[in-house]
Amino acid sequence: MPADSSEAASRLIAILRDLEQRGGARAEALRRADAPQVTCHGLLFRLADYRLLTPVDQLQGVWPLSRALTTVPGTARWLLGVASNRGELLPLFDLRGLLLADYEGLQRRGMALILPGAERPFGVVVDAVIGLRRTTWQAPPPLPPDLPPDLAALITGISNCDDGAVHVVDLGAVERLPAFLAGGLGSAGLWPAPAAAPAVPA
Repeated sequence: MPADSSEAASRLIAILRDLEQRGGARAEALRRADAPQVTCHGLLFRLADYRLLTPVDQLQGVWPLSRALTTVPGTARWLLGVASNRGELLPLFDLRGLLLADYEGLQRRGMALILPGAERPFGVVVDAVIGLRRTTWQAPPPLPPDLPPDLAALITGISNCDDGAVHVVDLGAVERLPAFLAGGLGSAGLWPAPAAAPAVPA
C-alpha cells in the first residue's frame, strides 16, 4: 500500500474514533438530561469539605449533640457512644470518621441525624446542618475518582438547589457498609448480629 494511502487510512481511523467518543459523551449527557427528576424536601448538611443532601422523609429527627453519651468499649473508633432515646439505647456514629476516616479535631459536637434503621434506630453525627431545601434531583453524573468509596456508595443522585449542585445521599444505606457491619456492635450486645446462613444439607 502506498505511504500516502496508509497515512490517509490512519487519519480516517483517528477521525472515526474521535466521532465515536464524542457521540458517546453526547449520548451520556442526553441520558442524564432525560432522566426523571424527583422533587421533595431535603436536609442539607456539611461533612468535612462536602455539602450533602438527604431526603427529610428518611429521618426520624435531628439532635444537637449535647446529650450525655456512654462510650462502648471494644467497638470501632467511629462509634461515639450510646444515648437514651425514650428508654431505648440509641447508638450514635461519627459519620466523618466512618466514611472519610477523618478524626482530626474530633469533638463531641455537631448534629445527630436520627434514622429508623433496619432493626432499630441509630444516629449519624455530621459537622453541621445547613437547613431544609425544597429541590429536585436526578441520577448523578459519573462520580469523581477521588471520592472516598464509602461516601460514593451512599450517593443516589445530584441536586441543583440554590446552594449549587450537591450530592444526594441515602443515609440509611450506612448500615449496609462493610465497615459498619464490622464495627463490633453485635459483639457488644447493642446491635443485632447478622443472621447465620442456614446449613445446607450434605
